Amino acid sequence: MRAYYKVVRCPKCGWLQVTSAEKATRCRRCGSTISLEASEPLAVAATASEAREKLLALKAKLKKPRGKP
Repeated sequence: MRAYYKVVRCPKCGWLQVTSAEKATRCRRCGSTISLEASEPLAVAATASEAREKLLALKAKLKKPRGKP
């Protein structure tokens, strides 16, 4: 079976991170458990480098100031 890399968000602190876990992973920021069965990943990639690019793009998108043209 081929492992996929997933970009997930911690439900407690909102931190975005990459994981290859199937069922659950631990948030690297606050330590809470992220259930991958209960939540959909924000992005999926076949390689770690592709997953990192997607993670950085999502973080940049979330960081953009809103309300400014």
